Parts: sequence; structure tokens; C-alpha cells
Amino acid sequence: MSHFRILLCALVLATGIVAAGSKVSAWQSSSVKTVQISPAIAEGEVGQQLKFTAVGKDESGKPLDMKPAAWFAFPSDVASADQSGTVTFYDAGQVMVGVVIGGKTEFVEIKVKPSTIARVEIETPSTPVVVVGRDLGHRAGPARAQRAAVRRG
Repeated sequence: MSHFRILLCALVLATGIVAAGSKVSAWQSSSVKTVQISPAIAEGEVGQQLKFTAVGKDESGKPLDMKPAAWFAFPSDVASADQSGTVTFYDAGQVMVGVVIGGKTEFVEIKVKPSTIARVEIETPSTPVVVVGRDLGHRAGPARAQRAAVRRG
């Protein structure tokens, strides 16, 4: 996935992201030496939303009081990230989730699995009449686990 990391770095550098309301742009030197993303290891499922957090740390590993300038996910047809760190998974595959804090960028790689079908529900017509050679009008479809539908938009 190193080509994704390179592409993401180029994307972040090209856009010149500046933290909204912050005095420090993402490209100014700061005391941030490392960035830690949580969860660092995760798997997602199509239709799921996963909340990530990040903290910038100084040379001694002490957390700094700096908010992320940007969150992003690539490729965008697999997932998207909002500026609060919530990532929504749209399709199965590998996705890189990244954050910029104080000019430092960090990534985590997430495997997105297809959604799991919990059960199959069969719907019968209100007055089932059997006629030879005709469709009974039954419909069947996957019933997903108790999770709200996610729409791209």
C-alpha cells in the first residue's frame, strides 16, 4: 500500500490544508513530532461508520493540545472521512485513513469487509393463491444486522 501513502501525502501537500480557526497551518513547523491514530488496527464492514481519534505528541511523547487540521480516506469509492474523524465504508477493499496535525501526517490501513447478512426474510402476499405456472408473488431479500442504512452524499 505504499503507493496509496505516497498519493495521500501528495494530495495533502497539494491542497495546502489549514486548520479552521487555528493559528498554525498544517505546513508550519510545530512541536508535533508524532501523531497517534486510534484505533490503530481496525476492520470495517460495508455500511458501517467508525470513529477515529488522533493526538499529536511532542518529542517526549507528551500529548499536545492540537486539533486535527484534516481527516481523509483513500480510495474515496471505498470510504470517506468527515472532519470529526468519522469514516463511512461504502465498498469492500483496503482503505487508508489519514489525519494531519501540526504539519505531521499519519495513516492507518483498514480492511473493509462486505456487509454480513444476518438472515433472509421472505414476504408472502396477503392472499396466497396457487395457480399452476404463475408466480406466487413471494419476495426475499437479505436482512442486515441492526444498522442504519448509509447513503453517500
